[in-house]
Amino acid sequence: MSFFNKFSTIPYKFDLQQNNVAAAVNLLTSAKFLDTFPERSNKCYVDYLVKDGEKPEHISQRVYQRPDYHWIVLMSNKIYNPYYDWPMSSQDLDKYIYIKYPGVAIFYDCVGTEATQFYRNGTNTLLTSFKSHFVVGNTLKQTQGNKVITGKIVEWDPTFRKLVVDEVEGGVFKLSFDTVSSNADGVEFKATPKKIVDYNADSVHHFIDDFNNYLDPYAKINYYEYDDNRIYATKSVFYNNKDGLPNSQSTGLTGVNDFILNKYINGSQNNTVTNRMNEEMENDFKRNVKILRPEYVPPIVKQFEKMFK
Repeated sequence: MSFFNKFSTIPYKFDLQQNNVAAAVNLLTSAKFLDTFPERSNKCYVDYLVKDGEKPEHISQRVYQRPDYHWIVLMSNKIYNPYYDWPMSSQDLDKYIYIKYPGVAIFYDCVGTEATQFYRNGTNTLLTSFKSHFVVGNTLKQTQGNKVITGKIVEWDPTFRKLVVDEVEGGVFKLSFDTVSSNADGVEFKATPKKIVDYNADSVHHFIDDFNNYLDPYAKINYYEYDDNRIYATKSVFYNNKDGLPNSQSTGLTGVNDFILNKYINGSQNNTVTNRMNEEMENDFKRNVKILRPEYVPPIVKQFEKMFK
C-alpha cells in the first residue's frame, strides 16, 4: 500500500495567472493511533534498537516483508518528521554536528562576577558592558607577530564565557595573544583568550554531576572532591548558586578553580558534556523504538484505508 495514495485530494490552484486548477493530495490530513490503543503494551509491541544507518523502510521489510509499511513503524513511535526524529546514521550525525556547531570556540576569563577586559588605552571595563561587548557578525582579530588572524563572530555566550568564531583566515587563533573586536558603537576593545577549542563541536554543552544532573557552571562550595578530581554530589546536596557568582579568586574550596566553569577553562574535562557528546546521546536515545507485532498490522491497515476513503 502506498501511504499517500490513500489520502483524499483537494482542488488546488497551481497557476494564479492562468487559473490552472488540479487535484492535489491533501497533506493536511493526518492520522494517529488512539490514546486508548495500548501503544506501550508488550502484547502489541516489541522493543527494538535501531541499528546504525537503518531506516523505517528497512525495519518494515524485515518485520512485515514489505518496505511500504514504514509509516506503521513511524506512527507506532509518534514520529511525524522522520528527517529529525528518526536516529541518524553516524555519518549523517557527524555532518549534522559540524553544521550545527561551526567554527572555533574561544573562552575568556571568568574569575569574579565578570571578566575584566580593557580598551586599547588601558581603561578597564567589563566584558558584558556596552563598551566592550562582543557583537555577532563583527570581526575578531588576533595579531601573532607578522600574522593577522581574523574570523567572523557567530555566537557569544556570556554564561559560558564562550565566543564562537567562523570563517577563520590567516591561520589559527592561539593563547597568549590578545583578540581585538569592536562593540556596537564600533569602538575596539581587547580580550585575552584563556582556552581555545579548535572545533566548537568539541566544546562544552553543559556540565553534569555523577547522577547526570545538570550543574550550574558557577556552582561552588557544595561539593566533595576526591583523588580522581571528579566532582560528586553527596546525599541530597547538589550544586547551587545561592551565594551568587564567585567574586574573587579565593572564593570556594580550591582557590582559582573554585567553580566548575573555571575548572573547565583551566583545562579540566571532568563533569563536561560536549556538544558532540550531547548530540550523540540524544541520537542514541532515539534508537530505542517500539515495533508493532505483525499480527496487528492487517486491522490497522484496514482502518487506515477506511478513514482516508
